[in-house]
Amino acid sequence: MPRLLTSGSPDRRAGVNLAVLPRPCFWLGLTGTHRYNLTLLSLPRLQTSLTDEMKRIVMASVVLAYTGGIVSSVAIYWLQYRKGLKVFAYSGNFGGYSNQEAVCEKALSAGAAGAHIGDLRNRFLLYFAFPALRARAQTGSGYFLSRALTRPLLVEEMAKIARENGCTHLAHCGHPDSNDAIRFDRLVRAINPKLQILTPWSDRSFQSRQEVRAYAEKHQIEPLAEEVSAQYHSDRNLWGTYIEYGPEDDLWREPPENMYILTRNPQDAPAKPTYIEIEFRLGNPIAVDGEAMEAPQLMEKLNALGAAVGVGRADMIKDNLSGTKSRFVSEAPGATLLYNAHEALESITLSRDMLTFKQTLGGRYTQLINEGNWYTPLRRSLDAFVDQSQATVSGTVRLKLYRGSCSVVGVQSEHALLQPGVESCEGK
Repeated sequence: MPRLLTSGSPDRRAGVNLAVLPRPCFWLGLTGTHRYNLTLLSLPRLQTSLTDEMKRIVMASVVLAYTGGIVSSVAIYWLQYRKGLKVFAYSGNFGGYSNQEAVCEKALSAGAAGAHIGDLRNRFLLYFAFPALRARAQTGSGYFLSRALTRPLLVEEMAKIARENGCTHLAHCGHPDSNDAIRFDRLVRAINPKLQILTPWSDRSFQSRQEVRAYAEKHQIEPLAEEVSAQYHSDRNLWGTYIEYGPEDDLWREPPENMYILTRNPQDAPAKPTYIEIEFRLGNPIAVDGEAMEAPQLMEKLNALGAAVGVGRADMIKDNLSGTKSRFVSEAPGATLLYNAHEALESITLSRDMLTFKQTLGGRYTQLINEGNWYTPLRRSLDAFVDQSQATVSGTVRLKLYRGSCSVVGVQSEHALLQPGVESCEGK
């Protein structure tokens, strides 16, 4: 269950610039007893009764996907004083934030009526990331959909918060032309089509991140300390890190070293290789070096092992659903190890026909994730096929990690289709 934090005193709204409020409107102010008071700011000739108008405004509320960043903090202010909505911030913990409490406190200080924390790490890995691994969903040769895979669970949890708090709107900070915005739209329609979707970019309130920062400075909205120290915008979780290039992107230039958050420069990695073993059961990773552990702990272990030797870096070009292209950097040390090991195990446990068909399936599964079509009969049907295909994908894989590379050096399974002593006679 998510944890709910609420504002504790009315002075959190001290210094509000009332000039930006729409008129006629009401200011929803929190009191020390967590009750809402309505203070009338302007009352022209009303066509409806005051009681009806007050009921309408009290019921108007929104759940916001909140990260603690400057854009989502500005979104709280924007939703309150431009849209007249009561804001409930929701932050899903997928393993990317070092201090979730600070994120929620930031939401409250920015003016949210409530801040919800959801520990989604285990569910995310077991029911979203690992199924993508088993289906071999990936983009290019190094991006394992770390951002896109969080969205179905995030929207599902936000819809629950909306229902519990009577919210009529759901808000996020994705640009209308971005893949992320399209995913949110499709996922919301699939889960609760009655929710209205809002984003600060949609009504041209802001045209760029520079305008957002200027707005934040004007209204004294500060980002988290982590964002202040970061030079690039990133989206991080246990499955990987998605890092966006800035406006200075130059396709002729390799990614600067300070873009990377998790991984060591391969040139600085130890000169001695590292050997690890990963055990799978029915296609799911269950142990590292003989030690069984829960999914979040397993990913933390693999991320640390891969990052120490510079494994999992990728400089990518993606095709956006809007028809444009963009460049980003991905860091996924743990997922890289799992994909290499899982592929090796499948190579000895699945038939040629099954392996060939899974290549086609993986591409279609990737498309469903990227386009926000997770909650569809097709994805559930593909999962049923994948479950059947993984019935024999159990065993152990040995990996050699060395200065940015990951090589399979051993694999064993009681379901191996290899027959010892049987040699090929081709060419003889």
